[in-house]
Amino acid sequence: MDQASVEPNHSDVAGDALLSAVKEYCSCLRAIADEAECGRTASPEQIERAEASRLHLENAWTLFELHSCRDASAAPLRPRLQ
Repeated sequence: MDQASVEPNHSDVAGDALLSAVKEYCSCLRAIADEAECGRTASPEQIERAEASRLHLENAWTLFELHSCRDASAAPLRPRLQ
């Protein structure tokens, strides 16, 4: 069996992690916005969860960028026309 077909594509894994982090962050912001629409203040736990999800999103974005750059550098380069 071909080794490439067995191993997961790291860009796909990084992309999935990024998508999950975006959904998590949006969910946190939505909960805070819902509180504000009802005239309530967001709880300290909601704020803490939003801050943690923002950090998770930043980490997922960095991972995605690193894997994207690595995959791009691994691709064969086309000869430049002069």
